[in-house]
Amino acid sequence: MEQEYVEVRGEFSVPQGSRLLYPVQKDMPLKGVPESVRRAYDNAVRSYAAGPYGPCVIMCRKCLEALFYELGETQGSLQRRLLALREKQAIDSRLVAWADGLRMLGNDAAHDLDSRIEQVDALDSLEFIEAIVMNVFVLSAKFEEFQERRRSRQGEHSQPKPSA
Repeated sequence: MEQEYVEVRGEFSVPQGSRLLYPVQKDMPLKGVPESVRRAYDNAVRSYAAGPYGPCVIMCRKCLEALFYELGETQGSLQRRLLALREKQAIDSRLVAWADGLRMLGNDAAHDLDSRIEQVDALDSLEFIEAIVMNVFVLSAKFEEFQERRRSRQGEHSQPKPSA
């Protein structure tokens, strides 16, 4: 965190504002993340870095839309698509709760003229959408690879060894 001060030497120093220096750029592992999801996420990160936090939250919501689309839910409201994914068990219940919170905050940012989106809200939104995307695309694929390696090794051990 960088802080700016107004200072009169030897008399007083008053903080005038602050700017978050980290994370300057959030880098999400991209293996297995569809382009539409990645693009919306990158736009959210750029909005956050530039400072307009409402657009950042809206882009996080758009990232959810891209994620749902990639999981095959393309019809109905974002809420209905989320519920359909929950019913199919494509997203676990904790991620459903996070996604619903992001959906509602995104709606507020887009439609509520009195809504104030603070920096902390935008940062939370980025972190939650990153966690959702990581769980759905990156970690799920990684776990499948892990399981496949284990199955392969177990298959090797269960095979009778050729006699010499």
